[in-house]
Amino acid sequence: MIYDLKEKCEIKDKLKNHDLFLADLDFTIAEPNLMKMAKSIYTFYRKPEIVHNIYPGLKSFLDVIKSEKIIITGNIPYFVRPIAKVLGISKIYYGDHIPDQLRPFFPNSKYGQIIDSIISTCAYKRVIFAGNSPNKDEGILEKIRSKKTDGIIESVLGIWVASEKKINKKFDINILDRDWSELTSLLTN
Repeated sequence: MIYDLKEKCEIKDKLKNHDLFLADLDFTIAEPNLMKMAKSIYTFYRKPEIVHNIYPGLKSFLDVIKSEKIIITGNIPYFVRPIAKVLGISKIYYGDHIPDQLRPFFPNSKYGQIIDSIISTCAYKRVIFAGNSPNKDEGILEKIRSKKTDGIIESVLGIWVASEKKINKKFDINILDRDWSELTSLLTN
């Protein structure tokens, strides 16, 4: 994940000195089979701590960082609230619950407006953005980085949270297999 010492020190500094941790993480309920999706939602609702199995080390990472933490999500509130509570995140911005496959048919969705609002009215100077949806989250990161170019934000750190071992070069850090443990270790050592 992190190879040279200079880069490692810069990343550690950005991780420790930021104002906002903004995450758009899919909690893996995007299931083409409606019965499987319903079962996943029910499982999460009844046992939100299952998020530790999906994103190992995320709770520990969030406990270590001392900044505003916000989730932006297209998932339904009764599904996300228990997960956010387990993770210790109090601010959640909900979209319009349109599955990603259908978003192209709804270009003016509330979800897009929420993201624009958070980014454009951002009073934060140092932002970390974590995402795992290739097109959508690359676009969000690009918008946040444009605020740095405009002088509104001082620094941006993009974290790609891959479910597989696929590197996304548009992000500064790639977390493979969704495991946040190495970043937590970097911060605490």
